[in-house]
Amino acid sequence: MLVAPIYYDFAGGSLEASTGLTAALHGKAKLGTTAGASNGVALDGSSGTYVSLPGLALDAWTAFTIEVCADIPADGGGTWSRLFDFGPSTTVYMFLTASNGGANTPAFGMTTGGWSTEDVVSHGDSTADQSACWAATAGASRSN
Repeated sequence: MLVAPIYYDFAGGSLEASTGLTAALHGKAKLGTTAGASNGVALDGSSGTYVSLPGLALDAWTAFTIEVCADIPADGGGTWSRLFDFGPSTTVYMFLTASNGGANTPAFGMTTGGWSTEDVVSHGDSTADQSACWAATAGASRSN
């Protein structure tokens, strides 16, 4: 089954995806602006602040690329705080964090069996106190 790509350009100032689906802002989430120009979604890190993206059936994905750019605070944003976290439950998900622990090293992980079976890739230098972009890509072959 061929699925149309879903592209959200929050930096363009819109919550609408390329497919016409619209993201929803929750809690204190808002489209951020600097000098009147949109620069993406602003999340303050408080509980209940997030963006929900409709139409993402992760179990149907056979290939994906997710890109995120963020301004990371000096403390790394908090240990294991998420830059994104997609999934229908606490046992099936994928995530990206800028701080995987004491070294503030970025990490990407995914699982279909909860935290104890996560596949996590942690690599790179600390991203604390800087702007950074990451991309996570997986190909069309996968095992169940």
